[in-house]
Amino acid sequence: MRAKFLLPLLAALVLGIAVGAYADNGIRIFVNGQQVTSDVQPFIQDGRTMVPLRVISEALGAEVAWDQDTQTVTIVTKAEEPGEEPQEIPAVNDLTKDIVNLSDLQPANQTPDRVFFKNWGENEAGPTGVFSIANKKYFDGIGMLNFEDARGTVVAEYEIEGLFKKLTATVGASDLGSGLYRGKTHLQIYGDDKLLYNSQAFDYSHNAREIDVNIVGVKTLRLVSYADKGVGAVDAVWADIRLHKKY
Repeated sequence: MRAKFLLPLLAALVLGIAVGAYADNGIRIFVNGQQVTSDVQPFIQDGRTMVPLRVISEALGAEVAWDQDTQTVTIVTKAEEPGEEPQEIPAVNDLTKDIVNLSDLQPANQTPDRVFFKNWGENEAGPTGVFSIANKKYFDGIGMLNFEDARGTVVAEYEIEGLFKKLTATVGASDLGSGLYRGKTHLQIYGDDKLLYNSQAFDYSHNAREIDVNIVGVKTLRLVSYADKGVGAVDAVWADIRLHKKY
């Protein structure tokens, strides 16, 4: 994207070409939380703060050019050059801690629009707000929606590099919207395609269950919620789900 500004009076200043001496007045410039410095000092004139355009634009990844003949500044943002698409930066999961909240990690694979992290958010198809099992609220975890008209399996898969020894969580069915959510669900945990945990069927009326699962050596961890056939939908909750490097 190109943006042109006619700046006959301020062009030299904003582009970083010294046109006069301005003392250091303590004005600092931050771009995305990082302080940037410039040979041209910002200053206040007639109640307005003047800042150097070039250094700010370049800190944002743009290219700035000055045309002396037309007195024109041209700014080009690299990600929006014609024919160029912004690059997606892969998420990097932090596995260095002794205890890791699984809800903080980016799944390698997941069932689209069915897996929620930390809370149900404001989704229109199911419960909203914090996770809740048997009238107890949980402020961290993973939720899995399983609709009545699309019953089946919901999956979230993680690459954990064999670094952890056990997984702990509080599991159950969401009690939000329980009048309509009368189905039953099972929860499963697979480690490198081996079944490590398989719950009994439960619904919104059951109490939460504490689980402690051995995952020593597991590199690929898969969480599964699958629903029994029956009346109503059911939403599963993996509350306070943690990966531990120590027993």
